[in-house]
Amino acid sequence: MQLAQLMLYVENQKEIRDFWVKHFDFVVKNEVMNGDMYMIELSPHANAETTIILHNREQIMKMSPELDMTTPSLLFATSDLEKLHARLVAANVTVGEIVDMPGYRVFNFADPENHYFAVKQA
Repeated sequence: MQLAQLMLYVENQKEIRDFWVKHFDFVVKNEVMNGDMYMIELSPHANAETTIILHNREQIMKMSPELDMTTPSLLFATSDLEKLHARLVAANVTVGEIVDMPGYRVFNFADPENHYFAVKQA
Protein backbone atom coordinates (compact mmCIF):
# COMPACT_ATOMS: atom_id res chain seq x y z
CA MET A 1 0.00 0.00 0.00
CA GLN A 2 1.02 3.60 -0.48
CA LEU A 3 -0.38 7.00 0.38
CA ALA A 4 -2.10 8.34 -2.74
CA GLN A 5 -3.78 11.58 -1.69
CA LEU A 6 -4.15 13.92 1.26
CA MET A 7 -7.46 15.78 1.51
CA LEU A 8 -7.23 19.36 2.73
CA TYR A 9 -10.50 21.13 3.53
CA VAL A 10 -10.19 24.87 2.92
CA GLU A 11 -12.32 27.99 2.59
CA ASN A 12 -10.70 29.40 -0.56
CA GLN A 13 -9.31 26.70 -2.84
CA LYS A 14 -7.74 29.05 -5.38
CA GLU A 15 -5.91 31.09 -2.74
CA ILE A 16 -4.53 27.94 -1.13
CA ARG A 17 -3.59 26.53 -4.58
CA ASP A 18 -1.70 29.73 -5.38
CA PHE A 19 0.09 29.61 -2.00
CA TRP A 20 1.51 26.12 -2.68
CA VAL A 21 2.40 26.93 -6.30
CA LYS A 22 4.06 30.28 -5.50
CA HIS A 23 6.00 29.40 -2.36
CA PHE A 24 6.78 25.70 -2.84
CA ASP A 25 6.77 25.29 -6.64
CA PHE A 26 3.97 22.72 -6.46
CA VAL A 27 2.32 21.85 -9.76
CA VAL A 28 -1.40 21.75 -10.43
CA LYS A 29 -2.02 18.23 -11.69
CA ASN A 30 -5.76 18.60 -12.10
CA GLU A 31 -8.64 21.00 -11.55
CA VAL A 32 -12.01 19.29 -11.79
CA MET A 33 -15.57 20.56 -11.66
CA ASN A 34 -17.89 17.62 -10.98
CA GLY A 35 -21.42 18.99 -10.69
CA ASP A 36 -21.19 21.46 -7.78
CA MET A 37 -17.95 19.90 -6.53
CA TYR A 38 -14.72 21.71 -7.44
CA MET A 39 -11.43 19.96 -6.64
CA ILE A 40 -7.81 20.98 -7.16
CA GLU A 41 -5.05 18.36 -7.16
CA LEU A 42 -1.50 19.53 -6.35
CA SER A 43 1.83 17.77 -6.10
CA PRO A 44 5.40 18.76 -5.27
CA HIS A 45 6.50 17.73 -8.78
CA ALA A 46 4.97 16.27 -11.92
CA ASN A 47 5.95 12.67 -11.13
CA ALA A 48 4.99 12.64 -7.45
CA GLU A 49 2.86 9.66 -6.44
CA THR A 50 1.22 11.42 -3.50
CA THR A 51 -0.92 14.48 -4.15
CA ILE A 52 -2.90 17.00 -2.12
CA ILE A 53 -6.55 17.50 -3.00
CA LEU A 54 -8.04 20.86 -2.04
CA HIS A 55 -11.74 20.56 -1.21
CA ASN A 56 -14.17 23.31 -0.30
CA ARG A 57 -14.78 22.87 3.43
CA GLU A 58 -18.40 24.12 3.33
CA GLN A 59 -19.36 21.78 0.48
CA ILE A 60 -17.84 18.75 2.19
CA MET A 61 -19.54 19.61 5.49
CA LYS A 62 -22.91 19.67 3.70
CA MET A 63 -22.25 16.38 1.91
CA SER A 64 -20.63 14.54 4.83
CA PRO A 65 -21.28 16.29 8.17
CA GLU A 66 -19.72 13.36 10.05
CA LEU A 67 -16.23 14.10 8.65
CA ASP A 68 -13.56 15.74 10.79
CA MET A 69 -12.67 18.99 9.02
CA THR A 70 -9.46 19.64 10.94
CA THR A 71 -6.20 19.99 9.07
CA PRO A 72 -4.02 16.91 8.78
CA SER A 73 -0.49 17.21 10.12
CA LEU A 74 1.79 17.18 7.10
CA LEU A 75 5.58 16.99 7.23
CA PHE A 76 7.45 17.86 4.03
CA ALA A 77 11.16 17.38 3.32
CA THR A 78 13.55 19.67 1.46
CA SER A 79 17.19 19.43 0.53
CA ASP A 80 17.89 23.08 1.52
CA LEU A 81 16.00 23.96 4.69
CA GLU A 82 17.68 27.33 5.26
CA LYS A 83 17.03 28.52 1.69
CA LEU A 84 13.34 27.57 1.86
CA HIS A 85 12.98 29.17 5.29
CA ALA A 86 14.57 32.43 4.07
CA ARG A 87 12.39 32.45 0.95
CA LEU A 88 9.20 32.09 3.01
CA VAL A 89 10.29 34.76 5.52
CA ALA A 90 11.05 37.15 2.62
CA ALA A 91 7.56 36.49 1.21
CA ASN A 92 5.94 37.34 4.58
CA VAL A 93 4.62 33.81 5.10
CA THR A 94 3.99 32.92 8.76
CA VAL A 95 7.09 30.85 9.57
CA GLY A 96 8.50 29.43 12.81
CA GLU A 97 12.17 29.26 13.72
CA ILE A 98 14.32 26.35 12.56
CA VAL A 99 14.49 23.86 15.43
CA ASP A 100 17.00 21.06 15.99
CA MET A 101 15.19 17.79 16.71
CA PRO A 102 16.82 14.41 17.39
CA GLY A 103 18.11 13.37 13.97
CA TYR A 104 16.86 16.32 11.90
CA ARG A 105 16.12 20.06 11.67
CA VAL A 106 12.60 21.37 11.12
CA PHE A 107 10.42 24.50 10.98
CA ASN A 108 6.70 25.09 10.72
CA PHE A 109 4.71 27.46 8.51
CA ALA A 110 1.10 28.46 7.92
CA ASP A 111 -0.92 28.95 4.76
CA PRO A 112 -3.27 31.96 4.35
CA GLU A 113 -6.03 30.17 6.32
CA ASN A 114 -3.64 29.41 9.21
CA HIS A 115 -3.28 25.68 8.53
CA TYR A 116 0.11 24.76 10.00
CA PHE A 117 2.56 22.39 8.35
CA ALA A 118 6.21 21.48 8.89
CA VAL A 119 9.31 21.04 6.74
CA LYS A 120 12.38 19.01 7.68
CA GLN A 121 15.85 18.80 6.20
CA ALA A 122 15.95 15.85 3.78
